[in-house]
This record gives sequence, C-alpha cells and structure tokens, in this order.
Amino acid sequence: MSLNFRKVGKKALTVLAVLLVLFCLLLPAVYTNSIFGYFPILVTLFLLLVSVLYLWLMRKSIVVDADRRDIEVERGETVRVDLGIRNKSFLVCNKAKADIYVQDYLGEDDSRTEAVFSIDSRSRADFGFDVRMEHLGQYTAGIRNMHIYGLLGLLSIPVPVDSSFHVLVLPQIHEEEETLNAQSITDSPNASSFKEGDGFDYTGVREYAMGDSMKKIHWKLSAHSMGYMTKVNEIGLKSDLAVVLDMAADPLPAPQLLSICDGLVETAASVMLTAEKQDIESVLLYPDKERSIQAIFPKTQQDYGELIKRMMPITPNPNAGFLDAQELLTIEMAGANQRANVLVVTSRVTDGLLDTLNTIRTQQRNPLLYCIMPTNVTANERKELQARFLGLDDAGIPYRVLTAADAEGRDAL
Repeated sequence: MSLNFRKVGKKALTVLAVLLVLFCLLLPAVYTNSIFGYFPILVTLFLLLVSVLYLWLMRKSIVVDADRRDIEVERGETVRVDLGIRNKSFLVCNKAKADIYVQDYLGEDDSRTEAVFSIDSRSRADFGFDVRMEHLGQYTAGIRNMHIYGLLGLLSIPVPVDSSFHVLVLPQIHEEEETLNAQSITDSPNASSFKEGDGFDYTGVREYAMGDSMKKIHWKLSAHSMGYMTKVNEIGLKSDLAVVLDMAADPLPAPQLLSICDGLVETAASVMLTAEKQDIESVLLYPDKERSIQAIFPKTQQDYGELIKRMMPITPNPNAGFLDAQELLTIEMAGANQRANVLVVTSRVTDGLLDTLNTIRTQQRNPLLYCIMPTNVTANERKELQARFLGLDDAGIPYRVLTAADAEGRDAL
C-alpha cells in the first residue's frame, strides 16, 4: 500500500512540475506582447511533439527476447534470469526501465529488481540477475513492466512484453534414519499370508482402491478391463505405510508459510525414501488443486515435480470441507486397503486430529505424527505444543516435532 502511495505522489509532483514550467514559459509572451515572447513555449511544444513521435517509433521497435524454457532446480540452488532487449530502429533509446520479478505460487514477489538502461540504435542490451530459490513451488519469472522515456526524460510509455517463464523448485530429500525403525513400525496384518512364488499366489482380484501398491496390480487382467484390478492377499513386503501430507496451516506471514511448506514436503519425501530403503511398501496421500485425494508412489525428482505442480497450496485457516489431515485420515480409515502404519506430516495439530490418531491406535494400527513448526517458534509455544502431545505419549503414538525447513535444513526441537 505504501508503495502505491509513493507512485501516486511521484506522478502528482511530476504533473505539478510540468504545469509550473508551462506557466513560466508563458510569462514572456504576456509581458512582451510580441511574437518573440511565444518562442520558448513554441519550442517546448515542438520538443514535446518530437518526444511523442520518438516514443511511438521506439515502442514499435523494441523487442524483448527471453529464454522461456521451464527450469527445474533443487531448493537452495540459484537460477539465472537473462533477458535481451533489441532496438530495431535507427533511434537511440536514451532511457528505459524494466521491472524484473520472480513470483511464488502464493502470488507474492520473492525477488524484484528495477533495471535502468539505454540501447544504441540497431543494437541489443543484455542483462540479468541471479535468484536463489529458497522455497519449493512453481515460480513465474520475467519482466512485468517496461517503460521507455522520451527525449526530455519526462514522458514515458509502456512497452508490451511477453517474457515470463516458469521455475519449478524441487525438494531436498535426505534419508531420515530416526523416522522408521523396529519400534515405530508395525507389520502388516496380512504379512503372514505372504508366499514366495512366481507371482501367481493370490486368492482373487478386486477393483483398484486408493493407496494400493502398483506391485499388486494384475496388469494382464487390467488390460482387458475398464480400470486397474488389484490382486488380493499377495503381500510382497512385511509392512506397509501411508504418508499423509497435510496442507492446512495456521495463519502466518507468507515467508513462514513457504518455509513450513518446505518442511512438510521434504519431510514426507524423506520418509518415503527411508521406507523404500527399508523395503517398506509406502504410498503418499495428498490433496490436489481440484480438491481431490491423490495417491502416488514417488521414486524420482520428476515424480516430486508433478507433486509440486498438482498439490493444493499451503492454506492458512482453511474452510470447512478442506482435505486436511483429519479428513484424509478419515477417508483412509474407510478405504478397502487400510495400511498398517499411517504417518501424518502436518503443521496444524487440532483436537480432531489427535482424536483420530487415537482411534487408529485402537484399531490395532500404528499411527505416527510429524509436526512442522515455524522457525521462529517461541519457548512458550513449544511448551504448549508438547503439553498437547501428552495424550499421544499415553497412547504410545510416536511423534516428532521439527522446525520448518530453511536453507540450513531442519532441526529437531
């Protein structure tokens, strides 16, 4: 808001200055009462006319070149934004301004630079800047506004530009050694039915349900059916895990929300990597932008790239019906393929979520909880959170509390 006030004030001062100059130029004509008294104002009007014609020609001759290829980097890496501006006319562009920006998926500018430059006739000006991508997400970068100025430097005109491109920032994934161990993981109830064979040891098939492993799909039968079919009672691993990614958050400033989003996604990704290393069958459940539940089995950074593109943005104080952790758990509990272990990654621990975790525990299943806190969490807030977790201790539900991810990584509280 203050920036807009400054712009309005600057424009008002410019208009007043122009009016004052015109008034001063009219004084000789009033007092001399001759044709020569009009000479200053006529020269000024002529220069203004020439400046307007100059601007019109320059506007037709300025072309902005930019590499619009989508870029993928890992969080913490640097992106180089290079832009080239060509002047195709025989005129010299004495002054031009370009507003270069990088905008995150919350709609706010993470970086903004105003470049002032000049371009010789029939030449090209190249410039750019480096941006360190500190947060996950799909970003838009380029030139938002560009203005060229007339000969007197008073008049300017906007130049249409089309230079935006996308930067996809992927998570840093590290194996979480303390996440999944013999004490925190429960074997699947069907583990005793596992058979070693040639892949045909199963009791039947059913339609694919959310959370089913790709390893259980009967590919030959699915090829002749309307959808995927899942083999029943063929359990190839001793334990299984559903990782629930909660994109609901408490109301916080945008930088804190972005940092918490980093912590949520990178923690979930690290848990998935750890599960794969330990031969634990796992699935990642998350809400997408169409407000539906997605179940994925990410293996590569490309898989997480699709997750970043499709997932619901982190949402403070979501409305009723939002697919938060409690809602996702309720749907998972009612599914046909219930996992033995359910790990929730969230930044918002509600009473309803705690009750749902306890309900899962009474079903002879094993819930786990990861809570991501802001980096500036106070000692009192930490004590209040730990007090809320006393019920989890009593129920024997494992949990960990982490600060939000930043450039240096995450620290356990």
